[in-house]
Amino acid sequence: MALSGAHDSVPSMSHLAGQSVISSSTTSFLPLSTAWPLSSECSTLFVSHSSSSGLYAFDPSYPTQSSIQCLPPAATAWWDQVATPGATPTILGGTALVCPQAYTTAASSVINPFTTLVGCCPSNYDFVSWDLSTAQPVPTQCSSALLAEGGAETYIKQNVGADSWSTATTIVHEVWAFHINGYLLAPTSRSTPSITAAPINESPTTTEGSPASSTLDLSSASTTAAAPLDNKTPYGRATIIGLSLGLGFITICSIVAGIRSYLKKKARQRQERPPNQEVMIGALYPELKDDPPAMVTPENFEMSPRRMRRELYPAQFGEISRFTP
Repeated sequence: MALSGAHDSVPSMSHLAGQSVISSSTTSFLPLSTAWPLSSECSTLFVSHSSSSGLYAFDPSYPTQSSIQCLPPAATAWWDQVATPGATPTILGGTALVCPQAYTTAASSVINPFTTLVGCCPSNYDFVSWDLSTAQPVPTQCSSALLAEGGAETYIKQNVGADSWSTATTIVHEVWAFHINGYLLAPTSRSTPSITAAPINESPTTTEGSPASSTLDLSSASTTAAAPLDNKTPYGRATIIGLSLGLGFITICSIVAGIRSYLKKKARQRQERPPNQEVMIGALYPELKDDPPAMVTPENFEMSPRRMRRELYPAQFGEISRFTP
């Protein structure tokens, strides 16, 4: 199974333009960006690879026996690489790993701050443990409890010493399924700034279960850079403009308030000053301006203008005639 489950031996990965260096060898990633369509036949078609092995569902070798293809081509190539020595190692995932429609995300394990191992099992299968087998593709990661009571199942097996296959029937108590494992790589400062994806909220230890969604992808790693300050001042240009406008407005308001206070004070002083009788008489009677009366009393001040002139200037009006007020 090569690199499918040996995550404990995988060192830290360094990004190199879509690839990574694992154990000093270049490894290509095969992303699974869409969910492989569900095929109902795959859950009931079982394969036995030897007389001592159990029955396995979702076998990637189905395409060689029929037109049914249970796994996506990338997953099939990932399982077949063990039979091709010297080929460039292939790992599923990279920037996206979406489980097939018949599968669900069964477990995940954080390898290091930017690498997460994700395991997919069929929806009706239980996650047992991470499959660390590296010799033969004999999966032991996903087990089915549907046949616990036992029952006769039909399966296909390879004939000994031949490339042909035949059909047989046996009673089984447990079946297995081919799993899909892959690595999700978090973006670094040299990679794409952000990738639209669903976040992986898993603890550093291995977790088991069947989340509601089987789609896993990289969470975006965004970096917010602070806006540079002005080279000549510790404040930004907008801050300085705002302070200047505020100070100018306060100054104008202070000047207007001072002028209004001064005008009110002057008006109050004019209202409190007693009237100047001579000024008032000169304004009312211009003919008396050059020859003001010798004495103006409240009695004669309250007289009518005609009587006042007669009382004050009898020579000009002839003999003073007494009159009754």
